[in-house]
Amino acid sequence: MLNLIRQHSDSWLVKGILWLIVLAFIGTIFYSWGMGGASTARGGVIASVDGKPINYNEYNQTFNNLVRFYREQFRNQFNDELIERLDIKGQALDSLIQKNLLLKEAERLNIRVTNEELADHIKQYSAFQKDEKFDPATYKNYLRFNRLNALQFEEGQRQALVIEKIENLVMSAAKVMESEVMEIYEREAEKIKIDYVSFFDDKFEREFLLGDDEIKAFYEANKAKFQTPEQFKVQYVKLASASFLDEATLEDKEIQDYYNAKITAFEVKKKFKARHILFRLNPQVGDQTASIEERQKASEKEAQERAEAAHAKIKSGEINFIDAAKEFSDDAASGEKGGDLGEFDSGVMVPEFEAALDKLKDGEISDVVRTPFGFHIIQRDGFTPGRTKTLDEVKDEITQALKEIKAEQKARRAARRIQREAEKSGDLAAAAKAHDAEAKTTGFFSRRDRDLPDIGSAPQFFEQAFSLKENQIGEAVHTPEHSYVIKLVGKAAPAIPPFEEVREEAKANLLKKKNKDHAQEQFEKLSAQYQQNKDLEKLSKDMDVEIKTSPLFSLIDSIPGVGNIQPVKDKIANLNKGEVTAVSALGRNFFIRINDRVNAGEPDADQYKKIADRLRAEKGQSIFQDWITGKRAQAEILINQEML
Repeated sequence: MLNLIRQHSDSWLVKGILWLIVLAFIGTIFYSWGMGGASTARGGVIASVDGKPINYNEYNQTFNNLVRFYREQFRNQFNDELIERLDIKGQALDSLIQKNLLLKEAERLNIRVTNEELADHIKQYSAFQKDEKFDPATYKNYLRFNRLNALQFEEGQRQALVIEKIENLVMSAAKVMESEVMEIYEREAEKIKIDYVSFFDDKFEREFLLGDDEIKAFYEANKAKFQTPEQFKVQYVKLASASFLDEATLEDKEIQDYYNAKITAFEVKKKFKARHILFRLNPQVGDQTASIEERQKASEKEAQERAEAAHAKIKSGEINFIDAAKEFSDDAASGEKGGDLGEFDSGVMVPEFEAALDKLKDGEISDVVRTPFGFHIIQRDGFTPGRTKTLDEVKDEITQALKEIKAEQKARRAARRIQREAEKSGDLAAAAKAHDAEAKTTGFFSRRDRDLPDIGSAPQFFEQAFSLKENQIGEAVHTPEHSYVIKLVGKAAPAIPPFEEVREEAKANLLKKKNKDHAQEQFEKLSAQYQQNKDLEKLSKDMDVEIKTSPLFSLIDSIPGVGNIQPVKDKIANLNKGEVTAVSALGRNFFIRINDRVNAGEPDADQYKKIADRLRAEKGQSIFQDWITGKRAQAEILINQEML
């Protein structure tokens, strides 16, 4: 996924992915506010909102929650670059500032959450359910196993619900006009085909002879570019959780408690095997001058009639299901396989489809079924009931998980003991040795360059290193795999190296700038000629590159062969067939001719509703962001930058 983000940083798809991730985390972070209750006051105040403090431990917990969340999303592609790119430190602090602003506003507006609302909310968590019902024993086991205080947890959940209420109140002001929906539909549904040639800037590259005076003048004018960042050197103790595995012992009751607390994780969903024949709604059916509602009714009627006619033929034996799917289905992928959908878990299909499937026996065929995708005829081919794995089946899995948890806890306790002793004596190496551990010392590193092979991607390690004063020993920091105790032993201020040390770097940068400027000049000259003669064939021959033709595409899609480059989309958005344009973007040059345009037509009711709902949500988020920005501007927010 990280590669996708690097390659398509301007893509609506990537922005959508990151937005979904952030939205998902919002729910997670609200949940985490109740995980263990309020943070202690240790660690100092990192910020305040109208006099209400946000302490460092609360910030650090939120930061670590975010890091864990993103690591789960990106897995082995998660690294320091992504932490910087997503500004996770800023996200953590912003979320806590926003939380305080929202709770203050909720108090002003007297927005409350009743005990009944809170209870209903908690009962909906699958982690607290057994046999799809809230189970008090499972809830208590979950809290006990995760070392959570019920009152603090529930107060955290109450805060999350209060915040949700005020957000919904603000976002409810969003209104959507039909013209806005139609504009988006036309942009997304209209198809374009282009002829184009493209080449990189290096087509224009040339050699430049650079003298020392010119290179030095460039260095003097751009000294800030050569400044080395602030440097840090630390002494540290690293304790691997895995090294404590052999010391982790378990009792049968612990295994049973874990099983009870995590019972939903051991559920195996019921599975279906099925075939279907799909009859989609055709928006081109009926009078195209009629209203959207009338066209929707006409297209529904036509699709339903086709479905019922096919259903009658299958029931009468005139045609079998497999042949009917091949002949009639609008789902080409499954249709060519006789409607076969394979085996899938419960919950994969839309509710209407699964409800009809659930009523069938193996081999039976449903009546015509309406879903958001159209009308279906469904045949059930097989069924595997759902169940919960027994304790015996998952005992080894649970044992390993519990041992890892205990080993991690032992590593953390050992790190805290070393930290306390080192803090008293000032000697981290001696404290480590007393506990059969070793203190190591890094070379200098910076916020930009964290090349420490023994540490790897451990943001908690680096964030604490950057927050320490010289010779200060920080609180023990933890990841799931390791615990660290860190002492800052050296610090070097940012500095601009003398010209002699960076001469080659300055020369390379100047050469790069000259070629970039030259490429832009050549592009503009070539673009002016192309706009005048509109001769793509001549340009192709002159530049020795072939003309390519794209398939039809929508402007919301990545352009086949070109990519999801917004400046290209912007230039072609309003061009008619035969018109030309030229675009320089991301080091590439595009010379384009519109080959064809296919009008969008009219949306059916389902398409209209989806766009309207999406637009309403987007407008709501925009209204909320403007509103919260206003609240931030009115509030007195103080941030201790030294602790970030």
